[in-house]
Amino acid sequence: MSASDGVADEFNVCFAAWDTTSVSSDAIPCLRRLDLQWTRSQAFARCGEEIHCVGQAWSNLLWTIRKRLGAAAADKLVLQSHFSYTASSGFRDAALALLFADRQLSGGANQSFLRDLLMTRGFLSDQQLDDQPSSAQPLAVTAQASGQLSSTTDTRDVFAVPLTAGQGAVFRMHAGAAFGLALYPPGTTSIDTGTAVTRTVRAGRDESLAFVPTVGGTYYLVVEAISASGVYTVQALVDTDHDGVADVSDNCRSVANVSQVDWNRNGKGDACDRASRTRIARIEVRGHTLVVSGVLQPAGARVSAWSVQVRKGSRIVARGRAASRKAGGRAIAVVRIPARVHGRV
Repeated sequence: MSASDGVADEFNVCFAAWDTTSVSSDAIPCLRRLDLQWTRSQAFARCGEEIHCVGQAWSNLLWTIRKRLGAAAADKLVLQSHFSYTASSGFRDAALALLFADRQLSGGANQSFLRDLLMTRGFLSDQQLDDQPSSAQPLAVTAQASGQLSSTTDTRDVFAVPLTAGQGAVFRMHAGAAFGLALYPPGTTSIDTGTAVTRTVRAGRDESLAFVPTVGGTYYLVVEAISASGVYTVQALVDTDHDGVADVSDNCRSVANVSQVDWNRNGKGDACDRASRTRIARIEVRGHTLVVSGVLQPAGARVSAWSVQVRKGSRIVARGRAASRKAGGRAIAVVRIPARVHGRV
């Protein structure tokens, strides 16, 4: 609208001259000017907290972007950034939203220009850029990264992790101090105003997060320095069976096996290992009824998996399955022998 009232292909920097008779005494009255290349601090120094006056610094920033990128690209960029605003967004949030929108629309083609402009005008700092999704370091699943944090100077690092819907992931961190982990969903533009989908319940030197996304996309993993300083290493790993144990450490990748119990220590978890061992401990004879008790390994196997056969010579004369289990993993089966069969147990 401003451009339509100015010289061809240029903006009319005197905005809303038609509505200024009562508020301006300038020779060329303007409700707002769009050519004031103020920094954020200069705007507040000149205007105090009067938001319409201060806002002229942001107006000129957008005008500068439009001159550099052209009308179509800049208008689309600015409008897209508005979808990341909240009711309490300020200049910092708006600056981060511009960077995020550029990643969405052009894969980050204008990041260098936008960062330099936003920092030069005082709307972002180096630390604010490092701590947000707009500057997240890429971290692929089955890869690792390292860094150093301080609870007083550099409190967090952000990593962009591509996740596929339904594919479980485990994030493991080892640190030299008590750090925490948090995971934010796709579309997060600010860690400060976003909501994590999961986070560690405490800070520690060795922490992990397990997550199965229902929606695919780029998630943001945050390593946080809670109250200390130190170096850390973080890994993003696959969890095929969604049991919270990364495949590289899982002794049973295809079947959920949180306990990781491996009774015979052969490297294959009980949940997917058919190996077993049975020891008959006692047989009680009560007429033609036998009560057989024994120990079955693995201890987590179903009681019904334990069966007893009674033979006379090579002929099976009776059989039965365990029906109960006592402390210590001992299973009990009751087998009834036909009255016509006699012999020694």
